[in-house]
Amino acid sequence: MYENLNFKCMVVTPMLCYGADKKYGLEIRAQSLKGVMRFWWRALNEHLPIDILREEEAKIFGGAGARKGKSKFFMRVTDVYVVSKRYNILPHRNRNEKKNGKVELEAFVSGSFNVEFIFKDTKLMDTIKDLFILISILGGVGRRTRRGFGSFKIIEINGENFDYEKYVDLEKMANLMNKISKSEHFSVEKNDKGAGIKTNFYKKKGKDKYPYIRFIEFGKEYDNYDELLKKISTASHNHNSDFTGYAKNGKRLASPVYVSVVEKDNKFIPVVTRLELSEDVEGIDRSEEFIREVLG
Repeated sequence: MYENLNFKCMVVTPMLCYGADKKYGLEIRAQSLKGVMRFWWRALNEHLPIDILREEEAKIFGGAGARKGKSKFFMRVTDVYVVSKRYNILPHRNRNEKKNGKVELEAFVSGSFNVEFIFKDTKLMDTIKDLFILISILGGVGRRTRRGFGSFKIIEINGENFDYEKYVDLEKMANLMNKISKSEHFSVEKNDKGAGIKTNFYKKKGKDKYPYIRFIEFGKEYDNYDELLKKISTASHNHNSDFTGYAKNGKRLASPVYVSVVEKDNKFIPVVTRLELSEDVEGIDRSEEFIREVLG
């Protein structure tokens, strides 16, 4: 017998999410959300040896190998009621862009959508539920999610109101992360810069390196997401370095500093997750300056 898990979600920041063929416009795709969940599941499980991590990942999300099989759940996005408009994704002067840095793209800027999970193996329901709650805080869907776009919040689970805002809390998040990863690797740490969630993972080398979670912090509150997204974009521009990601000479490194946005008490708050670098990078590291400017 199959069982369902349904999330009703609201757009928090503009979603630059397109279908398989961009000419058909914006689309919130289940496969994109599944990819986000897979990414953050890996980032939570650095304590597993790489071969075990791949085996466990395949048991949940499926894999390409003959022995790995299909995913244990099916996803679909339904009841999409969203408003779209053209949105300026670079609200500052950038010498590499025309029109004084004004680059407008079509985006979903408000509204709601449902994400439905259909399970073959109901033993996974709690893990998937917890993971989806977590990605609604740490992640997003579409382009530029590492710079605050594509964030969403959960307002209902299986038709019942969900108190999303109570999870915008370091202790509750750390507990949720330990539950998903079946570990005790995440805890809240206070220092001279404030408080955040730290990990006690050790650094991996060579081919075993991948972007696992190192530290998570909340920033100051903003009255609207326009102001916050401008702040993130400007900080990225001011402190650009290979240590905050790059695309050059046919190579690309996704930023190891992931900035998402949560909404709490009608305020917008940046959530900065520092991930381990997946490869060695040379040059001047300006990532800390970028993080401090974003957090405010």
